[in-house]
Amino acid sequence: MIGIQEIDINILSYIQENITNPLLDKIMPVITSLGNMALLWITVGVVLFTIKKSQKIWIYGIFSSTIMLF
Repeated sequence: MIGIQEIDINILSYIQENITNPLLDKIMPVITSLGNMALLWITVGVVLFTIKKSQKIWIYGIFSSTIMLF
């Protein structure tokens, strides 16, 4: 198990040190905070609700957003 964790840490360290983008460095914290507040999932649910074929998926999205709030 420790071997897998070391590989994971090495991959994440490589990404952090070598793959950066100033624009994404500013945008991603905002997207992350939307996910923390379930706003991202509520927005996805509303968008899916407006599409007739995906209204069943909308119900699941609202349900999962409600669960995430608790």
